[in-house]
Amino acid sequence: MKLRPGFLIFNYLLTGLALYCLTSSQVFSPDIGFVLGSALLLCFILEVKKVIPLKAPVKIVFSSGGLLALPLLHFGLDLPLVPLLVWVLVFLLFSRLIFKSELNDYLFGYLLSIVCLLIGAVYIQDLTFAFIFFAFFLALCWGLIFYNMMADRVGSHSPPEIFKQMGGDMDSPSGGLFGLSAGLLLLGLVVTTLAFMGFPRLGSGFFPSGPSLPMSGFSENVRIGDIGRIQQNSGVVMRVEYTQNETPYRPQMPVFWRGVVLDHFDGAYWTSTVKSKWKLSNRPGFGTQLFPFDANSKIVKQTIFVDAMESSVIFTQGIPLFVDGNFWRLQMDLNFAMRTLDRTPGPKTVTLISDLQAPQKSQHREIFNADSKRLHKKFLQLPPLSANVLHLADTLTENSASEKTTAENILNHLRTHFGYTLDLGDSPGSSGLDTFLFQRKEGHCEYFASAMVVLLRLAGIPARLVNGFVGAEWNELGEYMVVRQHHAHSWVEAYLPEAGWTVYDPTPADPAAVENRFDNSITRALDLIQFNWQRYIVRYSMNDQVEMLDRLKTQGQDALGKLSDFRSLNGNDLEAFFKSNRNALIFLCVLIAGGLLARNRSTGRTWFGSSQPLFPVWLYEEMLKRLQKTGIKKQPHWSHREFLNRLPALPEEKLNLIHRITAFYEKARFGQSPVLDTEKKELLNTLRKI
Repeated sequence: MKLRPGFLIFNYLLTGLALYCLTSSQVFSPDIGFVLGSALLLCFILEVKKVIPLKAPVKIVFSSGGLLALPLLHFGLDLPLVPLLVWVLVFLLFSRLIFKSELNDYLFGYLLSIVCLLIGAVYIQDLTFAFIFFAFFLALCWGLIFYNMMADRVGSHSPPEIFKQMGGDMDSPSGGLFGLSAGLLLLGLVVTTLAFMGFPRLGSGFFPSGPSLPMSGFSENVRIGDIGRIQQNSGVVMRVEYTQNETPYRPQMPVFWRGVVLDHFDGAYWTSTVKSKWKLSNRPGFGTQLFPFDANSKIVKQTIFVDAMESSVIFTQGIPLFVDGNFWRLQMDLNFAMRTLDRTPGPKTVTLISDLQAPQKSQHREIFNADSKRLHKKFLQLPPLSANVLHLADTLTENSASEKTTAENILNHLRTHFGYTLDLGDSPGSSGLDTFLFQRKEGHCEYFASAMVVLLRLAGIPARLVNGFVGAEWNELGEYMVVRQHHAHSWVEAYLPEAGWTVYDPTPADPAAVENRFDNSITRALDLIQFNWQRYIVRYSMNDQVEMLDRLKTQGQDALGKLSDFRSLNGNDLEAFFKSNRNALIFLCVLIAGGLLARNRSTGRTWFGSSQPLFPVWLYEEMLKRLQKTGIKKQPHWSHREFLNRLPALPEEKLNLIHRITAFYEKARFGQSPVLDTEKKELLNTLRKI
């Protein structure tokens, strides 16, 4: 790769990756990203053709003093800070591509690209950023090396009219470039990793996160159909690791993840009217105990990694006894539904210790007693109903010996006489419940659960509707559970005197449902990589740092013990050690190779060849190439003086130009005289006249 083309390619590659970071962060739409990418390609073509960069008509000061206007625009005009900052960066990126005062301005472009990368690090939560980061780091290493080689030839302060005239046929970097850049990349990754792992983590919430998943079915006011819309998306909501007694644990299916509990129904909307009973403070890393532990309970720890979504609900399975997470305040109502109060942006990490002795039981104690008649009435409220609904309720509840029999009759009727579908039509003139029960006889979980709650209440049985997630995928490779949006579900909790609150799921199976997306090792491995990225990079916390330090302390003590034993080893023991520890042998070889490379550097050799002045050589060779096009060729065995003596008859003006460049070549190449930027400009003008 020639010097100038390579320099331009890596310069624009960095800018392109910076724009891709901004687009992937969804600060602006993909359409705008496409327009900016097209503009970047146009700038690249213009610079290859040496149309740009242009001499800046005025000094660009917006990058320094102009940035002071950002707080004024943000607070004065109430403009969003992040989009405002992003558009300022875009303006600076393109203005510096078109206008430059000197070669050093390319470095400012590199700095702007790094700022865009940092924005991407805040917003991009998936594995995409790992590949962007690696490509950016490599392109930056190569770009800086090409920049330094350009600066050796024309000077770092040379104006555009000089450095953009450097020909594309200049000498190429040597193969050592790739070795050096790979070493720089490795060193940078090591330093970055150490800084990332060691920098104090103060918790999350200081920066906004990436785009959130729409979770409209998990608020205190839910319209029938909200869950159905969520079910049409396969995006991941959360991943869950289970442990029991410090060992991995696989729960029994199906798993009901309880979210919001709703009690009031008007025929179209479900609403929660139960007031919050407990408001609790949480100290991240220490947690909050909700209920006492029972020795006879089945205690299971659940570590839940929730993706960014527009919901403050804490989803629970079983009876939660202890809760912790990256939030400071939470509340729990009399339905034992929990949500956070501080609206922490970004992904949440929740740790639950739950009793899974009865996985579908959600309450630690009964709430019905002699003083809770008013609360009891909430779960018997009914919307306006048609005569058909009343008649159906009488039919299903006649001759029922107990509340349990009544509930089972209603459950069996819904599961056997109705079908499942997400494709619902409109039936004007009839309520949603009547349309479902007597006309369409198909629907999704919200219709089944709503119908069962109404029929139970008509029979005098307290009932409530629960929105959450049920059914999940198990990744056997990583031993964790994946919950997606299409696992969103509505079901029923009915109060039976002999059993307390009991879960009923009247929705029949969806014949088109996919039980498990992890049907091959590739999909399992890809999701495991994504999970580990979220777990150990995006959600890396102070608790992780403490655990890491404890491991390092233990391993260090073990290493010191082994080192004391190592001192007493003889030659045969060392040979056996390296045979059984190939990594140690490889590390030793790397150290030896590094010493040899350092020795070569100390002898004056470089990765790119000679350290002699390069601009005079290029100028002289460029003159010879131009003369050769006119039929004047220098033979390889001629010296530069012999070439001057053998020149054919030429106009005196052109002959003087050749003598001038040759004299400069002798002086700078062999006399080691410094080359001034003004002198370079004059010599380039001389070259163009030949």
